[in-house]
Amino acid sequence: MKKLIIAIVVIVALAVAFVAMGPFYVVSEGQQAVVVRLGKIVAVQKEAGLKIRSPFLDNVVRYPKQLMPWDGEPQRIPTKENQFIWVDATARWRVVDPIKFYESVSSIENAYGRLDDVIDSAVRTVISANYLREAVRNSNRLIGMGTKESFQTGDAEGSAALDELTQSEVSYESIEKGRRKLSAEMLDIVKAIAPQFGIEVLDIVPRQIKYSDELTES
Repeated sequence: MKKLIIAIVVIVALAVAFVAMGPFYVVSEGQQAVVVRLGKIVAVQKEAGLKIRSPFLDNVVRYPKQLMPWDGEPQRIPTKENQFIWVDATARWRVVDPIKFYESVSSIENAYGRLDDVIDSAVRTVISANYLREAVRNSNRLIGMGTKESFQTGDAEGSAALDELTQSEVSYESIEKGRRKLSAEMLDIVKAIAPQFGIEVLDIVPRQIKYSDELTES
């Protein structure tokens, strides 16, 4: 009888330990998970609900499904004519392949670090390959618009003559691409690299473009 009681106590203790170690886990809405056993992925869960794992052996790593923002640091970049500008870009991305994501970057924090390298490089590559006007304009609507400077001498005839000699019109060079096209080129570069990390980048937008101090003065 005593042995039976001991056996029951042991069984109960093992059952409690089994439950305590968590044979069940929950994947919430907006999450996906990989189940890792001894360093190897044994299951991928993309649907929300209550799931089962092997206690003591399996580790569950969860990743978000939703879109996430990426905000880069402003970069000082030379344009094709070697005019320096500050470019501040933003992007949206998500995890689409949790297996590749786990194997290549492992965590969301590491993913942001990898995106910093990839997107910043794409922004620099595209901006430096194009003229300043392509980065700051989206259309050719300014072409044909101009301003004139007039000078008064106090003498009507003299003013007219001087005005004819000194009046100037501001002209704008035509653009071939514009800022939206440059954004698309940046995205194309990133889309060729991001999938190897299990990441999809949906868009890249230069949020702000500022002239550098020397360009502002000139």
